Amino acid sequence: MKTRKGILISREIMITNLDELKWAIQKKVLVVGNKFSSGFLDELKKYCQVQVMDTYEDGMQQIFRDMHKADYVFLLIGSVPHALTDYTKRTDDLNENSQKVQIFDTPAKYDGVIRLHYLFVNSK
Repeated sequence: MKTRKGILISREIMITNLDELKWAIQKKVLVVGNKFSSGFLDELKKYCQVQVMDTYEDGMQQIFRDMHKADYVFLLIGSVPHALTDYTKRTDDLNENSQKVQIFDTPAKYDGVIRLHYLFVNSK
C-alpha cells in the first residue's frame, strides 16, 4: 500500500485527501464517447458529478452546449466522430491550451480517478 499526496494506491486507487475530496465533489465531469472500460464510470462517480453523452445517440449541438457547461470534459477519443474533436480545436475554452478537455483512448477502471487527481494537483 502506497500513498502519494492524497491518493492511495493499493489494490484500488482512491482519493484520500480531504481538500481534494471537497474540490472533486463540486466538479461536473462530462464523459463523451461510448466505449468505457468496466468500472471507469463507477469509480469516477464516487468523487464528482458525472454526465455521460454518446456522440452517436445524443445530438452534437447538445453535446457542444454541455461541454461548455461542464468543469471538465473527458473525451474518449476512439469512440467519437471527428466533428467533435474539430470543434474542440476551434473553441477557446476547449482547445489544447485548456485543461478542460482531457483525452482518453480506452480508459481503464481507475484512469478517471487518476486524471481527476492530476487536475486537482495542477489547479493550484
